[in-house]
Amino acid sequence: MFLYQWIPGFIFPVVPSIAWVCRIDPKNHVLATIGGAQGLSVGAISLDWNNIVSFLSSSLVVPWWAQVNIALGFFLIAWIMVPIAYYTNLWDAQRFPILTAKLFTTDGDPYPVQSVLDPVTSSLSQEGYNKAGPLRISTFFALTYGIGFAGLTSMITHTWLYHRHKLVAQWKQSRTQAEDIHHKLMQAYPEVPDWCYVALFTVHALVGSTLAILLAITFALPVGLIQALTNQQPGLNIITEYVIGYILPGQPIPNVAFKTLGYISMSRQ
Repeated sequence: MFLYQWIPGFIFPVVPSIAWVCRIDPKNHVLATIGGAQGLSVGAISLDWNNIVSFLSSSLVVPWWAQVNIALGFFLIAWIMVPIAYYTNLWDAQRFPILTAKLFTTDGDPYPVQSVLDPVTSSLSQEGYNKAGPLRISTFFALTYGIGFAGLTSMITHTWLYHRHKLVAQWKQSRTQAEDIHHKLMQAYPEVPDWCYVALFTVHALVGSTLAILLAITFALPVGLIQALTNQQPGLNIITEYVIGYILPGQPIPNVAFKTLGYISMSRQ
């Protein structure tokens, strides 16, 4: 892998995404949008392992049924929903690139982020925002955000509908049955004092936000269950920035801090 990585990384950079579809008609905008490396890459071939496992973390340790589920979800969203939304001009989709995370004005120009921030307080400048106008994102980005919220909701309902009895039974057994072998082996190590946990929680609660910690606690069980079954960890980045955006609108620094605390607390558990 060390020797091979020089090929896609430096010697032959086209290897990570061979968009052969575009060679049919290199000047065709539709083909570039659908099959290009900067588009939806329909039919593109990748010989770079980093690209192959980019949405799985590692296909060697992800269950096959989970890989199929992820692939079908990707095809449905990226290759069916997004083209339909784009070519029907949903939300003025054709004013923006079909696939990008950049921000735009309503006219399709790059959004002047610096002009809408107060240089002293780093908060939202209402005057600058009124001048720049409403912020717009690509249709792909908008759809994935919406599906991300739906995924967080379905994760909680899935855990409740399909695993609640198993979780309750396991909790009851843990209170009555003898220790398992893993717990016995752990007894060889000294226990961390309770005051360390209390002090750590108190410091984070004071420095950060209790609400961010509560969000992480709320999703700890559903996220842990999904990750244990599929080796895929849903993130809380979208819901944390959404919640703090309502609580403190126009405050980017608190938004980033709240998002970091809530997201990292969950991802590092």
